[in-house]
Amino acid sequence: MTDKEQWFWEQCGLSADKLPCLIIDCEEERSHALCKDCHVLYPPIDLNNLFKYAVPKAIEKIDRHHTAMLLASWAMAVPYKKEDPAQALYQAICKAFGGENE
Repeated sequence: MTDKEQWFWEQCGLSADKLPCLIIDCEEERSHALCKDCHVLYPPIDLNNLFKYAVPKAIEKIDRHHTAMLLASWAMAVPYKKEDPAQALYQAICKAFGGENE
């Protein structure tokens, strides 16, 4: 997980204290943000997770109209580009959130 991906998921409202730990026997009672041995599991960047977490947050952050335009632009461009649709949507939403493209 890159810092950019972690930033992205945090922009979507996911934080370390709300996510499961990768260490099965973790007995920390504190939040994962304070646990030195925990490895927080952010969701993978796929279309299911983007539409579950990122699109609703985009509607909230950048408004419904601009999010609809972003999705329409993404949907029209995907068939003509030779890139992963999930990565293309991730990049578009990340840019809308104020992040930079890689």
